[in-house]
Amino acid sequence: MLLVKVGGVNGINKNRFIAIGNNVGIVNVYDRLKASSASNSNEIRKPIGTVENLVTTISTIEFSPDGQIMCIASRDKKDALRLVHLPTCKVYSNWPTSGTPLGKVTAVCFSHGGEMLCTGNEAGKVRLWRLNHY
Repeated sequence: MLLVKVGGVNGINKNRFIAIGNNVGIVNVYDRLKASSASNSNEIRKPIGTVENLVTTISTIEFSPDGQIMCIASRDKKDALRLVHLPTCKVYSNWPTSGTPLGKVTAVCFSHGGEMLCTGNEAGKVRLWRLNHY
């Protein structure tokens, strides 16, 4: 099973990034700007980054409205959510922590301005998180 999501910066580059998550927790991120300027087909197929921080099926991928953050989650394991900086594809290590009460995440959504992240879990709880400085 693959989960494919397109997103990115509002405006001209609205659909800049493509993220593909698989059933073992790996997400490949592609930059459509690099693909359109690539000189051969091998460059087009090469991801700008691979995220391997989750170990179960990727069930959710969301991009922040400004295209700077990608949120990935798996509903198969408790607290399986990561925030990823784009375009570097580096996972933020400061959140979530081992004490963050996420549960089995079933849905995520960024606010219109990207300063808030909403998570919903299998137990029916919805939490709103402020993303201060990323």
